[in-house]
Amino acid sequence: MKKVVAVGVAFTHLSARAKEIRGVTKVFNQLLNSIAPESVESRISANHSRLYKSSMEGTLVKDLRILIVDDSETTRRILRAIIRSREWIICGEAETGRAGIRQFQKLKPDLVLIDLAMPDINGIEAARRMSILNPKTPLILFTILELEGIEKVAHEAGICAVVSKAQAWDLVKSIETAVGYIQQHGQSSQEPGPQIQ
Repeated sequence: MKKVVAVGVAFTHLSARAKEIRGVTKVFNQLLNSIAPESVESRISANHSRLYKSSMEGTLVKDLRILIVDDSETTRRILRAIIRSREWIICGEAETGRAGIRQFQKLKPDLVLIDLAMPDINGIEAARRMSILNPKTPLILFTILELEGIEKVAHEAGICAVVSKAQAWDLVKSIETAVGYIQQHGQSSQEPGPQIQ
């Protein structure tokens, strides 16, 4: 009972903190938009193709279907570039947590990239509901918000990795690690197993 209360308090604190700094996300998106998003997208795609081209052969991750859940069009555009650089498939997109859950049920993606701060329910709550529906689907929290304790709460909600938007280059490795773990072990990486960054 104490653990449930502690998780509830931590979740409430994180939800309140995420609402407080939602403005940071808006500023981040405005900054990205101000530096010619198309050029950012093409640079990210080119860099990922160059950096990961050698690791594509023999990878366990082929024809990966990914659902993107993020309220920022700019972030979704950048994620599209990263995903397409690996020749993975974007099976759907959602701008809110609830829409993401509906898409998750309908599309049955191989992996979900989800933001923390969204207009309706936050990414932690959306991930918790997705994990109940299918605990084997890897969920990766991709967020600009670096809150103390977020990783612990995220893992308890079924998220297997937390990747900062400031370190987008880590995203491909996190995706490959999460999916590779499931393919090798037949279970979600949020269950006991290697710690994924």
